[in-house]
Amino acid sequence: MVLRQNNPLLAGRLLEFSKMLDQQLWDFSHPLRQNKCLGPEIMEKIENKKLTIDILRENSADDIGLLIVHQRMGSVVKRCAEEFPSLDAEVNIQP
Repeated sequence: MVLRQNNPLLAGRLLEFSKMLDQQLWDFSHPLRQNKCLGPEIMEKIENKKLTIDILRENSADDIGLLIVHQRMGSVVKRCAEEFPSLDAEVNIQP
């Protein structure tokens, strides 16, 4: 209805809001909050250090354990980061 009224900004905001309600996750939250196996204290450490999914995938489980100061949870965080889907694209530009 909003697109028919030529209001794309409101349509985009409503789409973002519906995604947040559907996933039960705010758009500013870390994507790993979707996994219930990580406790709130581990997620708080990950968010405070601003660790992205890519950083977590590149590091080893031992390094992640040192970053979050919880050695045993390093392997769990690594597994959760690897389960998160990613997109790998290759682009060729031609004149």
